Order: sequence, then C-alpha cells, then structure tokens
Amino acid sequence: MFLLSLPAPAALAASTTQPATRPIESRVDEAVGRLSSDDWKMREAAQEELVRLGDDALPRLRNALKNSHDPEALPRMNAALTSIERNSFQLPTRVSLHFHGAKPQAVFDALSAQSGIKLGVWPEMMWQQINAKPVNVDLDGVTYWTAMRAVCGQTGVMLVQMGERYPQIQRGDANWAAAPCVEYGPFLVVATDVCKSQAIALSKPKNVNRGFGLTVVIFPELKVRVNQRGYNLKIESAVDENGVSLGAMDSGSEIMNRASGQFPFQYSVAFDPARATGKRIANLKGSARIQIISRVGRIVFEDPLNKPNVTQTVEGRRVTLNSFKKRSDGLYAAEVTQFRDKLDKQLWDAGCQMNLAETIHFIDAAGEHALWNPSSSYDGQQFHSLLSIHADAKGGSEPAKGQVPRLEWEFIAETRDVSIPFELHDIPIPN
Repeated sequence: MFLLSLPAPAALAASTTQPATRPIESRVDEAVGRLSSDDWKMREAAQEELVRLGDDALPRLRNALKNSHDPEALPRMNAALTSIERNSFQLPTRVSLHFHGAKPQAVFDALSAQSGIKLGVWPEMMWQQINAKPVNVDLDGVTYWTAMRAVCGQTGVMLVQMGERYPQIQRGDANWAAAPCVEYGPFLVVATDVCKSQAIALSKPKNVNRGFGLTVVIFPELKVRVNQRGYNLKIESAVDENGVSLGAMDSGSEIMNRASGQFPFQYSVAFDPARATGKRIANLKGSARIQIISRVGRIVFEDPLNKPNVTQTVEGRRVTLNSFKKRSDGLYAAEVTQFRDKLDKQLWDAGCQMNLAETIHFIDAAGEHALWNPSSSYDGQQFHSLLSIHADAKGGSEPAKGQVPRLEWEFIAETRDVSIPFELHDIPIPN
C-alpha cells in the first residue's frame, strides 16, 4: 500500500469557507430540467448544453441520473453522460479553492464536490482526533492534483486505497508533495525514492551484490477507471549530472516490473549499479501504458422486487435478473446472470474482471446502496453471480410516492490503451 502524506499538523483555527454553490451547478440543474420539456428542440438543446459543460457537469448529472424516473429525460441524460465520459479521461479536472483559516474537512469536502471524486476519511472521526492546522489556499482553475498536493501539504494527511473504489484520507508522514513529479492530463507521475545498496553473502564474501533503483508511482484521478493494471513502464533515457547513462534503458526497452494491483500504480526501475557514480539523476524520461475504461454502459431493472426474472440487452450485453428478494434477516439477495453471446472477447473478459459489488446498485427511497459479498460461477459463456445488500435503517426499502426502486448495473462498453509520457529532473542519488 502506497501512502500519500505530509508533515506533522499544527493547531486548529476558526474557518471561513467559500460559497457552496458554483454557477456550473445551477447551469447543470437548469439543463437537466429542460430535458423534460414538451418541446423536443428544447430537450435537444439541453442535452447539447450538458455535453458542452463537460467534466464540470458530471457530478450533478450523475446524481440527477440516479434520482430521475422521467422516461423522456433518462435516455438523454445517459447520452450526455456517455459523450462526456468518452473524452473526460484526456483532460485534468480543474477546481477552484479559496479558503482562509478553514477547517481541513471543509476544504476536502469542497474538493470532492467540485471534482466529483468521493474522498472517505479513516477513521471516521479523524478530523476530531488530530490537531490539524487551518488551511489557507487561493487556487483558481488549477488541476485536481495541484490542489490535492497543496491541501495535503498543509494538513498532514495522505491518500490510501483500502479495497474500495474511492481513496480515503488518513494521517501519514511521507512527504510526497516535495517529491519530483509531473502531471499529464488527469495523471500524476511521482518519483518517490531512490535506492542504492550492496550486500555480501558470508558464505561467499568475495561476491558483492549491488543494487541501484528508483520507484515511480502513477496516480490517476478517480474519474479515470483503470481496467488493467500491470502494464510495463518504458524508460527512454536516464542520465546523471555528467551526462552518463544509468543503464541500457535509453534504448527504449521495457525494463520495469509490473505494477501493484492497488491505487496508485507503483513501479520499480532497476539501473546498472556500476553506473551509480553521480550525485543526481539529471533527467529521467519514459512513459507508462495503462488500459482504461473509456465508456460504460448501463442496464436498469425497474421495480426488481416485483418484477424478477427479467432480461435486458444493451450494446450486445445480455443480462438476466433471475431474482431479487428481501430476506428475513434484513438483507436483499440478488441473482444475476451475464451472457457472452457474440460479445467481443476483450470486452467480455474485462466485464468479468469488474467487481460486481462496485458496479451494481440498488436505488430506493433511502438512496443508493452498493451490493456486496458476491459469489460467482463462470463457464466461459455465462457469468452467474449471487449478491446481497443491507436494508437501510433510516429509510427502509419502501418507495416514496411516485418513485419505483430500481437496480442499475454498469458494464464496460469500451476500453482504450493510454500512454502517459513523463520527464523528471534533478533526483538525488544516495552516496
């Protein structure tokens, strides 16, 4: 598990906050409202407006999609969301934070709201348990990672991934904000440490084993949904301050080991230890290749409690909701079968790799609930899954007037290989 963290916190002060509502949010709400207009031209214009708003529209649009039951507006919202998602991975999310003497929680809440990237806190009472100093930031239209590094730098916290889709904020002490880094679109590339070592096996004291390496970490924005991890990193050149190559990697060969399976993606470079004579890596140039989910499709089962054993086919993806029941222990149980049919092997394999507990949601009067504890069987042509979900003690499962509970499933509709070039400078080499 890789940690993002910063120096020790200081005393907490009174906070002031920026306005909670940005103009973009009202524009999204107005456009969504016009999707239900009786005038088809107005509906068409509203859909085009949402697409033009791009990434900034995603948080409000996704929320509206989850809570709408308008048969006219839903397909247009889905179409607008698909158009935005096709291109959103290419550009960084931009945010504006203007806080003076603010509580860290208020700043991180604003960062989450503007970016649409949910940030949990662990433990839940962390902000009450640590003596975090107040935050002063004046950032206008900066990238997500620029803002994240600035805010973490003042609050002494880190990001970790704990088996969930979204990262969580924790305390930490690795000063990642000061490490050499570069941004490319929605990706942050960081050189985290350099290691130079030597060891002697006492059974053969004349044999000295030397090592020289560098760790590179890639942080994607969470809007970038990575499908496959472990693509090799390619190093094009690595030279010290004297212009000496640090190994044969400047030939363009892939010399990295595979990335870990956690957020973020961590790679280890092995240099030639005999060339570790300089004081700094003056220039390190390379690229990473990662496969991302560039578009998702959605299948919706309306009123699953009363309408089980229903099959939906969307973009060649056939899925049957075999059953959906409320059990006596307060859980719901869902049984779902996916069929490969003529689906492309790459998309089928990618879909089978997705965690159903993260992509199937039950939405009722109490809100959205993720299903969990999936057990599955797979025969190459069918993927059969059993899932369960807790009933919500606050709202229960009874629908509000005019609201029908529904089960939604996201599936991979399109993937792309993305190249992430980077160039880092002035990295110290241990003596």
